[in-house]
Amino acid sequence: MPAVVSCIPGPQYVQNNGLKKKQLKTTSTVRLKGGAKLGEGRVEVLRNNEWGTVCDDRWTLLSASVVCRELGFGSAKEALTGARMGEGMGPIHMNEVQCLGTEKSMWDCGFKNITSEDCQHVEDAAVRCNTPYMALENSIRLTGGRTRYEGRVEVLSTEANGTRSWGLICGGTWGTKEAMVACRQLGLGYANNGLQVGVLTKLTARLR
Repeated sequence: MPAVVSCIPGPQYVQNNGLKKKQLKTTSTVRLKGGAKLGEGRVEVLRNNEWGTVCDDRWTLLSASVVCRELGFGSAKEALTGARMGEGMGPIHMNEVQCLGTEKSMWDCGFKNITSEDCQHVEDAAVRCNTPYMALENSIRLTGGRTRYEGRVEVLSTEANGTRSWGLICGGTWGTKEAMVACRQLGLGYANNGLQVGVLTKLTARLR
């Protein structure tokens, strides 16, 4: 039974790759502002229909990676503190964000609500993401899916004699974390519910 994955490209990946948002139905309550390059900026989150910033207390690479993946990029290259990407305006919605690194969204992570004494905009958190297609996709691919975002996971291996060939991954221990790594390596955001061994049979049947 081969490992199978279904990826969801994030909104910024969609925007910069000419993909149709209507087809993918992507919405986001997270965005990056103030960055000079694609995939970097001050982290802002949408709460009660109002965009606000995130305080940098306990801001780590794990939490930054959740932001990057949610937006359709790879993992985070840097978790920036001290308003390195400029100070935001308006409310500060989150403080002491603590992610495990496997969450789909920052809102799935633990965090504290802000009071006026907790944080100021000079402490706004920011990220630099590893943007899509980091050359890693040359060694991994998805085949047999209905779209380029799902399919059997295949990896390129090199034999002792130098011959290179594509092969499957056994799905026996395949789970959410592995699926997330595959989607991120392909530059395709996060895994759609992390297809686990129990549901592989149905999707594999569709791919035949």
